[in-house]
Amino acid sequence: MKQNRKSNDLSAIECRYRFYAVIRSYYFGHLWDDGQRWLEAVEILSGLEEFTQNEDYLSGLFLLQAYDSSAVYEFNRLFVGPGKLVAPPYESAYLNSEGLLMQKETLEVREFYRSMGLEVQNKNCEPDDFIGFEAEFACYLLHQAAKFLAQKDLSNFNLHLTAYRNFFVNHLSKWLPAHCRDILANSQNDACRGMALVLAGFLDVEAKNQ
Repeated sequence: MKQNRKSNDLSAIECRYRFYAVIRSYYFGHLWDDGQRWLEAVEILSGLEEFTQNEDYLSGLFLLQAYDSSAVYEFNRLFVGPGKLVAPPYESAYLNSEGLLMQKETLEVREFYRSMGLEVQNKNCEPDDFIGFEAEFACYLLHQAAKFLAQKDLSNFNLHLTAYRNFFVNHLSKWLPAHCRDILANSQNDACRGMALVLAGFLDVEAKNQ
């Protein structure tokens, strides 16, 4: 986000926090428990007006309207396994020259977390660059930025907002567009395609704000 009056506004930061919170819940598999959770997530996404003007985002919202419990099987095929993942939810799968996990790309993400005083629990069980962790990290940075802005602590506000911007530019924006394209190329499921389009639309809008 450009550090101007609009993007520094508390509501703009909270808007992004809500978006990443939905993405975190989706990739951790928390939205499949019942239809109510899914509909609540779609309602949150639909209310983020800054992004609903984007064509991909709007198209994604349309596909997400109907809850489909069978989509969990497609979700597992794309992101979990067994079998070769056609849209692996890991940064290193896209940025490593051989598509290998737990390489220097993962360690760079780990170091970014550490620079802000955070560490993934059971970090050797799930790669640090799993999209769920990266979305959770974005939530943390935005939450802290909002807290410090409300307290008029501009030094810590700028620290956390700048960290978010750097993480977006150097990590999220580097691989998530390709991840979304892989989902759209390999799935016909409305729920999975819808979430990919919403994510792609968000990334497009956010990249223009940098």
